[in-house]
Amino acid sequence: MTAKELKKQERVQNYENQRAALRDQGYQETVLTISVLKANVMAVIITLPIIVVCIMGYTLIHGGFTLLGASGIRGVVNSLLFLAGIVALIVVHELLHGIGWSLFCKNKWKSVIFDVMWDNLTPYCHCKEPLAFGPYLFGAMLPLFVTGFGLFALALWLGSAGVFFLSVLAMIAAGGDLTLALMLLKHRKAAYIMDLPVDIGCSVFSKATANS
Repeated sequence: MTAKELKKQERVQNYENQRAALRDQGYQETVLTISVLKANVMAVIITLPIIVVCIMGYTLIHGGFTLLGASGIRGVVNSLLFLAGIVALIVVHELLHGIGWSLFCKNKWKSVIFDVMWDNLTPYCHCKEPLAFGPYLFGAMLPLFVTGFGLFALALWLGSAGVFFLSVLAMIAAGGDLTLALMLLKHRKAAYIMDLPVDIGCSVFSKATANS
């Protein structure tokens, strides 16, 4: 067994142990999951209205976008900076999930795992502990507010089209998180939410009388 397979097995076993403990305490489980393809499609659909509003706001304040980049060495540098910004966004996105969840975990950073689904080149952050609805949602949505709306506010302040387009990419990247958050809304009275160990999604644990 490879190191990666061992880590996956440990993650799954931890989930099963936590799941069994909660079910023994009388909690009912509802599994919410979404495929990578559906998550990507829904990310675009759900964030599109937000992006349109942001485009209108930026255009209203700055009169539009300068789409033509600089030529020569400066153009190359700008392109490289933009690509570096995309890579940084990917890293920061997952770090923000980890920061948001670790604040409410008993074991803090020890309960946060970062990995990559190499089959579809999808990086992800996994929380090993069950969390209450509010803390789980906070960690799930933190990247949208910081890298999405935060960068948009910075773009408005600087009048930078490049930063604006990075904010749009950040919003789309958080679209899967937003999709899951919307799925969770009808379970807002749940006692605990726990990340699935392999698939995209989570398990919702509720007492029979707490189900909405």
